[in-house]
Amino acid sequence: MPDLARRLALDPAADDFLTEFARIAAAANAGDPEARGLVERSARHPGHAAVTVAVLFDLGAIVPAGQSFAVAGPIHQAVVRQEPDHRLFARAAPPGRVVPSVNGSEAAAIGGVVLVPRSGLVLGRGRSEDGTRPVPAGAP
Repeated sequence: MPDLARRLALDPAADDFLTEFARIAAAANAGDPEARGLVERSARHPGHAAVTVAVLFDLGAIVPAGQSFAVAGPIHQAVVRQEPDHRLFARAAPPGRVVPSVNGSEAAAIGGVVLVPRSGLVLGRGRSEDGTRPVPAGAP
């Protein structure tokens, strides 16, 4: 790993870890075997989580999204596709499709924006008109 860090000029003290990860992912996508191995190992954790959620909720598709998936998507997709075969409890479950998000790195922001109207932050929801008492969900 020290060789990879030196070759890619990685800064272990950097605050912007996504930029550092993007360098590693770019090297992996360009065929660097050490970088690819690191990205594949990093993809195992979200891969395990995705398979667990897919099996628990009987999902037909897994849609990875976020900044790390935007820069290392093809590698992460391949790892997530392999996970059902590596997980004993998931062997009986049909493998779901793994498709990239069309929103890529903006998926979290879009999800957050979608939740705002459902929260108490929207005028008329969560508090009475005078702002003094909570209003139960579903109340006019």
